Amino acid sequence: MITEDLLKRILNDDEFNDLVERSRDLVRSKAEPLRQFLRERLPSDDELRLYVAELILPDLELPPGSEKVNVGGEAELHRAVVDGAEVAIRYFLPDANPVRFQREVSALKRLGQQRKPGQPGFLSLPELVKSGRAPNGRLVAVYKWVDGVSIREQLTRCQPGGLPPHLVRTVAYQVATALSVVHGQQLAHRDIKPENILLSTQGVAVLIDFGLVRSME
Repeated sequence: MITEDLLKRILNDDEFNDLVERSRDLVRSKAEPLRQFLRERLPSDDELRLYVAELILPDLELPPGSEKVNVGGEAELHRAVVDGAEVAIRYFLPDANPVRFQREVSALKRLGQQRKPGQPGFLSLPELVKSGRAPNGRLVAVYKWVDGVSIREQLTRCQPGGLPPHLVRTVAYQVATALSVVHGQQLAHRDIKPENILLSTQGVAVLIDFGLVRSME
């Protein structure tokens, strides 16, 4: 049975208070579906936390003037300026997996709470600005913009000789340092590949796409 004690155990204080203040009626009306979902489909409390978090996402609209730059299997990528800073907006497709979205958002929020300016490892991790749900119901995540290209694109450009040795060493070191931060928070990325590593114009490798992340706790 889903109780207040269970919700307090699987949500942090801010999430729980937000749930109580903004969604008391919704959660009460969803009690039986939530219990059924828990019994039939959820392997862990972590999955339940992600499911409940999806119910309380704040409203979030795409800023005017945003530019669509790419479309992937899960989301459209838009580039925009918010509060004077360039951001990347992942505007998830209607059939995107909401649990995958919540895993990524939850993991990056967790990492963001530990972020310190200039600290090794964090420079190679994406910076989540905010997340929510658009008026049409689609999920939205906003990140600090990384001006660069993927290692996959770099490999294509460098054919047939491949990446220069000094660049391979730099990328390997920076990604390994980022992973040490991720693993230090008891998280596993689980999707390391050239497409998920961006090389910025400043020469910083950034590990992206945390949609398959899992807790190791």
